[in-house]
Amino acid sequence: FQTAEKNLLNGQKRQKKRSTYFSIIHKSKFLFTICLLILCGCKEKNKALYSLEDICNCYSQSEFVGFDATLSSCLTEFNTAINKEKEKAKKEDLVDFEKNHLFDMMKELIQTCPKYQKDFNKVLLGRYSKRNKENLSKRKDSLLNLIDSVENKAGRYVQLSELEILNGDFDKATESINTSIEMNPKMEMSYFVRGFLNHRKGDFNKAISDFKTMRSITEQQDMSLTADLWILNLEQELK
Repeated sequence: FQTAEKNLLNGQKRQKKRSTYFSIIHKSKFLFTICLLILCGCKEKNKALYSLEDICNCYSQSEFVGFDATLSSCLTEFNTAINKEKEKAKKEDLVDFEKNHLFDMMKELIQTCPKYQKDFNKVLLGRYSKRNKENLSKRKDSLLNLIDSVENKAGRYVQLSELEILNGDFDKATESINTSIEMNPKMEMSYFVRGFLNHRKGDFNKAISDFKTMRSITEQQDMSLTADLWILNLEQELK
């Protein structure tokens, strides 16, 4: 009788272990299924609205002249997709909807499309090439006369630095922009100009540092997005 009772208890223990084991297996399968569904949902949610590869191929093979014209000629699919998505978006989100998608697309192209990145880099370096260069000496003299008589001296030194860039005097431009930062280290435009100057000199790490500082202190979305694009481009230049 004792032997039978012992066997019965052992059998119950084994049954309990098997029950626990299968319970763990079922729970694991359940959790795995949930994770799989979540991942599938995310994948579907983030499914590309347009083909970056097609845009890159179009841009790389385009016969259009000029960065903007070439890119615009390749955005038919992008514009169609964005217009469809805009119909689903809330009215209060429409203001920044297209701009944010455009910036996201540009970020991807900078990292994955060599021809686009190369041309984008030229656009950044040519930022001041189309500025008005008339009467530079008079404009500079006028600004120098104002510097000692206005409150926003840091802002005036930013303007002075930009005039010196237009005049091709990059050493003086760097000196002026450093003075601006010393006067007011919280002015994002100062770091933008110095980032440009460091980019032009080939000091990519210093330029990245300037644009990261600019991004960290700015309250303007456009300035933050611009900094992101410039940083991504410089990171590609470092490779």
